Amino acid sequence: MPLNNCDDSIPSRQSSTSSRHFEHRQTSHENIIDLRKQGEKDDSLPALMSSSARVCNLDPGTELRLILQRARQPHVSGKADTLPFRDADSLRSTFNNMNLPSSYLNIADGSLAVSRAQIFHDQSGKIIISCEMIVYFVSKRGDWSLALSHNASTKDTSIFCSLDEVIDGKPVVEDLIAMQDLSFHPMLMPCILFENVVVGMGLKRRRSIKKKLQILEHAMSGISKSGLASNGSEESDEYGAAEWTNLYELLDSCRNDQASREGRYEFWESYNDMMRTGFEYSSELPFIVDDETHRKVHCELEQWSSLTWQKLKSLIARDKDHINRVKNASTLLYNLAQQRGMHLQSKIARAAQRDSQDMKFIAVLGSIFLPASLVATVLNVPEFQFLSGAKPFGAYLGITVPMIIFIVVLCMNRSLRSDWKIRSAPIKRKLTADDFS
Repeated sequence: MPLNNCDDSIPSRQSSTSSRHFEHRQTSHENIIDLRKQGEKDDSLPALMSSSARVCNLDPGTELRLILQRARQPHVSGKADTLPFRDADSLRSTFNNMNLPSSYLNIADGSLAVSRAQIFHDQSGKIIISCEMIVYFVSKRGDWSLALSHNASTKDTSIFCSLDEVIDGKPVVEDLIAMQDLSFHPMLMPCILFENVVVGMGLKRRRSIKKKLQILEHAMSGISKSGLASNGSEESDEYGAAEWTNLYELLDSCRNDQASREGRYEFWESYNDMMRTGFEYSSELPFIVDDETHRKVHCELEQWSSLTWQKLKSLIARDKDHINRVKNASTLLYNLAQQRGMHLQSKIARAAQRDSQDMKFIAVLGSIFLPASLVATVLNVPEFQFLSGAKPFGAYLGITVPMIIFIVVLCMNRSLRSDWKIRSAPIKRKLTADDFS
């Protein structure tokens, strides 16, 4: 199994008669801290390649042991998960000593989205013994995982949490510190991850899709207003080709992101189901049921989980609006592309018509600039002979020279005459409209 250094924390709480607080202090990076020994080294536990640790103690009989990896390496498809353990024996020993669910190791092989909770009872099926939760999530925006176990008799909670480097783990640690009075509850860490990781990643992805949609819609609006889809200049056609390529790529990216986001809904639902199972388990714990303060904390965390799920449902509802906007953008883009194609075909037809007219003009011009042939054709004579003197030659020049000058002037004024017709057309239409008004 590949190994790596990690930025770990092992937080729990320091009991005190006056107050409870997280104690931040550097400890040996060669050993996991066993909280039952109140911060002392436990040589029976395997070594970790961690850079720091935070150690605190819970109320008597209650322990929270947390390994938080905040520099998880991105998952590589087809390879085993990268965990912050020195070797496989260290991994197995740590999971056994901390009573972490071994089922986590069965899903740490690249599963896209797995979230599950299981409650264990005694043989009678009436008394709860423990609860296990495993989460494994792989995406382009960050991988993360969770393995949690809680023992109902000892009230111990053991957690292994691994976050990708692209996921900000600072809010997770800050919430753990701020809510240290709630850390006796086994659902505290899942609630924190629900808010900061699950919802946080969903909001980031939504903002990314929204930004791409705004760029796409703004670009298409600019194309429509500027007439880029129907402009006849060569420069605009070249600029338009580059713009069309970018628009199609952006539209394809929006579709892929939206499809990928729809695939996350099932994971969100499974995580919420896991949370409900966890709170169902917690509501049966004697130390929560029999203590009014603990019951209040339980209700607060359960309400927090419910509100977090409402946020995700709101994101799902807003995604429907994004889906409609992507469809509208796709329809508009293809309409603009069709208009551009029709315009290009019209340009080709007009160019062919101009070529035909130019060929006719060249044919006439060629016959004009061969005056001997033209005059011979008009006079129906097979050939010209100027042997009788200068008079026949002068007659020939008198006919051909003015004709050549006229044709040259006509060619020079041809483009000016076309421009004048184009400019005078709106004036004629306006005069016609005024006549009818």
